[in-house]
Amino acid sequence: MNQLVFKMLGPLEVQANGVPLRIRGRRQTIVLAVLLLSADRTVSVDTLVDAVWPDSPPATARNQIAICVATLRKTFKEAGENRLLLTKPPGYRPPIAVVAPARASPQVRPRASPSAPPAM
Repeated sequence: MNQLVFKMLGPLEVQANGVPLRIRGRRQTIVLAVLLLSADRTVSVDTLVDAVWPDSPPATARNQIAICVATLRKTFKEAGENRLLLTKPPGYRPPIAVVAPARASPQVRPRASPSAPPAM
């Protein structure tokens, strides 16, 4: 399993097994940041549209969000992670829990099943 690390203080940085991943463009960065801040919850497409275009979204905003998510999925798939962003009506949900160690950047780990003991 890959270890993904997301650094969210300052510019968003993503690493897979210690190798930086390039998140291209402002829209993709905003979409990923909003999804990470809402880890393990569904984020509506409307919420993502409002985050990317707070004043007046273009008529193609919903399609552009879908393109951003598809591009992010491709980036993560190339790094060996196939199920990071799930489609869950009315939007998207990362199936992850964010862990923020006191001395390190937040790390993202797969969500444990409800019957599994907590990871230490």
